[in-house]
Amino acid sequence: MSECNRQFVEEMAGVFIALGDYNRLCIIYFLANDQTGTLGVNDLAGMIGISQPAVSQHLKILKNVRIIASRKDGNHVYYSFNRESMVRYQENFNELSKSVMEKCRQDNERKANSR
Repeated sequence: MSECNRQFVEEMAGVFIALGDYNRLCIIYFLANDQTGTLGVNDLAGMIGISQPAVSQHLKILKNVRIIASRKDGNHVYYSFNRESMVRYQENFNELSKSVMEKCRQDNERKANSR
């Protein structure tokens, strides 16, 4: 695997791990639909029904893959959904899916021609 492909795969693996948790998907959902821009850890913990430390851990994972962003205002930290990153990840996923489907098509043609 070339270095460029390795970087792509590692990045997407991190995104899939981040998206592979129910609570993190809830956080993304709430942030993507937030119109106020003022959701913090306490707000998200109350909305999801889990502890503040658990929300903080989930936020850290989502920030590491740039699905969410944060901004500090005094003593408060507010979180937001990073649409640009999600669009890029969706494009990467579409590219990966297209590549896999092309390989499946080639394998099917090869099997059909060998009969």
